[in-house]
Amino acid sequence: MNLLKSAGGLIVPMILFIGLNVIEGKLPANIYPLAYIAKIVLVLFALGVTVKSWQPELSISRKALITGALFGVVGIGLWIGIEQIPYPHIGSRGSFNPFTSIPDASLRILWIVVRFIGLAAVVPLIEELFWRGFLVRYIDNMDDYRKVIAGNHSWIATGVVTAAFTSIHPEWLAAVAYALLTDQLLRRTKSVGACVVMHAVTNLLLGIYVVATKSWHLW
Repeated sequence: MNLLKSAGGLIVPMILFIGLNVIEGKLPANIYPLAYIAKIVLVLFALGVTVKSWQPELSISRKALITGALFGVVGIGLWIGIEQIPYPHIGSRGSFNPFTSIPDASLRILWIVVRFIGLAAVVPLIEELFWRGFLVRYIDNMDDYRKVIAGNHSWIATGVVTAAFTSIHPEWLAAVAYALLTDQLLRRTKSVGACVVMHAVTNLLLGIYVVATKSWHLW
């Protein structure tokens, strides 16, 4: 099976995002705001080009949508709650505060808007398409991942995806709990779309929490 042909829309945006994250981390701090905006624009372009590949994965019932949203609320409570417990993290985030780091008010507003688009729309979409739409199924059937019905994956696949998801988050303990919660949602609803909704709700509430409490280390 040609993976780029069958799953390009589930894989390419995620790989592009991770690659741009690496480049972004090597740039001077004063370039970061513009680099982040450019990253989101490029990933959105990749999603647009591959839309026919990933759109079918997002079919979702009203019940699954509501369940996903409720799981998202539980997820943010879980994430913030665990982060109140002192434990060693794997690396750290940039703790970027736009109110002190971006002097120009117009650029600051633009960056905050794009940051929320990235946080609450782009990241949930590309991550869930990759983790829950592709990888968790590909692990069980590498010849044709599409033969694995969403939510019918093995516990081995759950373990691998949980470990991979955790590896890209400094808050590894919260990430493990969140990944397992998302896995339960996928098993319950059989819907990748529900997982995207869950992730979007969690990240939106996280962004609001970060700005409201000035907990910049969480984004």
